[in-house]
Amino acid sequence: MAEFEQAVQVVISLEGGLSQHPADRGGVTKYGISQRSHPNLDIAALTEADAKAIYHGEYWHPLFDRITDQAKANKIFDLCVNLGPKCGVTLLQRAINDERGAHGHVDVDGQFGAQTLMVVNLMPVRQFLRTVRAHQVRHYVDLALKDASQLAFLDGWIKRAVV
Repeated sequence: MAEFEQAVQVVISLEGGLSQHPADRGGVTKYGISQRSHPNLDIAALTEADAKAIYHGEYWHPLFDRITDQAKANKIFDLCVNLGPKCGVTLLQRAINDERGAHGHVDVDGQFGAQTLMVVNLMPVRQFLRTVRAHQVRHYVDLALKDASQLAFLDGWIKRAVV
């Protein structure tokens, strides 16, 4: 079964420390926790332990503990952190449905429920990661095409997608 601590270490390594990029819509960000999402926090003073507590409370769905493969859990958790929980799960559900394998169809509702968990657990790891990564890259390219200011992040986003 998946473990939060392993998944959060992956995310923190991808997110890095304090960032104040002028094109970042989230504003000041540290460990991936943005001022925009947490306007009452002193982001610069945020500790890694604080970030982990926020991640566990706001981004780690209780059903993630029941994902049978850690690599799958890491990818889903990263999607939820980077895109927001609803958007991350929606991308996941669309990727699953586009694969059209024998693993089942899920409702695209942005909710990580028993149906999504079951299909995630049924998909072979390599197939799951390939499919989700492709959707993630497409999502990032679409963001950059819609708003040229986001091109500054595209290379990093694509590298993140293939992790």
